[in-house]
Amino acid sequence: MIIDSITGKALKAERCRRSFWEYEKAVLPKQFNESRPHAKIIADTLQDFLEDKLLKADGKPYTKMMMNIPPRHLKSLSLVKGCSWYLGKNPLESIIT
Repeated sequence: MIIDSITGKALKAERCRRSFWEYEKAVLPKQFNESRPHAKIIADTLQDFLEDKLLKADGKPYTKMMMNIPPRHLKSLSLVKGCSWYLGKNPLESIIT
C-alpha cells in the first residue's frame, strides 16, 4: 500500500514535469480543470512556446509571444505558473517578464 502511494506520487510528479497542463491542475485544481478548456489551450500554447515548439512558417521558433484574451481567463496566473514550471525544469535559465 505504501509502495503504491509512493509510485503514484512519482508518476504524478513525472506527468507534471512533462506537461504544464498537468502541473497547473496539480498545483491549483480549482482554477485549472477540465471545465475550463480555454485554460488547457493557454497551457499547451505556453508550453510549446517555452520549449521552442511554437514555430513560424520558416521552421524557426517564436522568441516573443503576446496573448490577447479577455480579463479573468487565467492568462496572468498561467504565465506566473509557466515561469515556475519552466524554471523548475531548467534552473540555470532566466525569464524576464
